Amino acid sequence: RLAAQPTRLQGHPLCPWARVLTVFHACKSFELAVTICRSGFAALAARDPGFYGQGLYFTGDLDYAVRTYGRKMRDEDGRVTVLVCDVAVGNVYPVIELPEGADSLKGRPQVPKYDTHVAYVAEKAPCPPERWETATVCSELVVFENAAILPRFILSLDVP
Repeated sequence: RLAAQPTRLQGHPLCPWARVLTVFHACKSFELAVTICRSGFAALAARDPGFYGQGLYFTGDLDYAVRTYGRKMRDEDGRVTVLVCDVAVGNVYPVIELPEGADSLKGRPQVPKYDTHVAYVAEKAPCPPERWETATVCSELVVFENAAILPRFILSLDVP
């Protein structure tokens, strides 16, 4: 199982303060993944309005990317395309609001003074911290700045 890991930049003598995570992003097609690698995420016409803010969605869990998003987005040949990206994070907002609640972040811009939102999800989203040890929990990161994302690899997966 692959999960978000600090990259080799973390703690590097030239930038010891850097917080860079390796994360996953399911794509609708291999061609779209190639376009993103060439031009960056700015090439996307629209951002996902999403449950946790209007931005670019990633996860630290490859199996979650494939299971939750990839199965809905298969290439013509039936394969699932996933981008492996490095994301620089600064001030992270921990999402605890329910997607359908009164103070929901659904479709809203980033919370002021934060560059990334993070939600931990289980069978119900978001998953409260007191359940993290007993539930299968996956992460969703919402990134608002294209320049914070570096596509690294394209995975083309044959999954049932």
